[in-house]
Amino acid sequence: MSFTYRHRKELIILLFIVIVTGITTFALLNTKTKVISKKPKNKILTLKKEVQKEDILKELKVDVKGYVNNPGLYTLNENERVEDAINKAGGLKEGASTEVINLSKKLKDEMVIIIYSIDEVNNFVKTKELEKEKINSCINNVEEVVNNACIEIKDENNKLININTASLEDLIKIDGIGESKAEAIIKYRNEHLFTNLEELKNINGIGESTYNKIKESLTI
Repeated sequence: MSFTYRHRKELIILLFIVIVTGITTFALLNTKTKVISKKPKNKILTLKKEVQKEDILKELKVDVKGYVNNPGLYTLNENERVEDAINKAGGLKEGASTEVINLSKKLKDEMVIIIYSIDEVNNFVKTKELEKEKINSCINNVEEVVNNACIEIKDENNKLININTASLEDLIKIDGIGESKAEAIIKYRNEHLFTNLEELKNINGIGESTYNKIKESLTI
């Protein structure tokens, strides 16, 4: 075998190896590039989803009162709970009790959270009666001016009956109000809305004793 032929054969083999190596290297680099380029896109997509999720959370206004360091109106979101509202109000004051508070309860808009002291909880019946008396004073104040910001006291049916909006059926449910008195209440409010509960005494058949009996179940 001549030198030239042997040399040519080696060159062909070497060239083949170079080509195969080049193709393999190119394929590997191309695959790696695709993997790298995909990762940022997935990350960006995930971030976009997280931002969108945060954007749709509803904001709530919650009134925190009582034994907290900074009572007041606070803005939170619908995923937060009573414990979060207390923390936002500066946390519990010394002597506060959460014995009757559901710390895990989810917040709602216009929610009122009242934190009582240990002494108040130990004498809770008296505390609730005092609170009820204060709220009634707010609703039926001496100036006879309507204060729509007053807290409403809930009865056994879970709410006070509004004499300006209640149906005939709802009015009849009130102990001491029959069908004729309920119809008279509706007739009265159709002419002019009630501005205070004592106007009920203007209706025939509702005297002082009947009024005192039913006023705790009503609001305007």
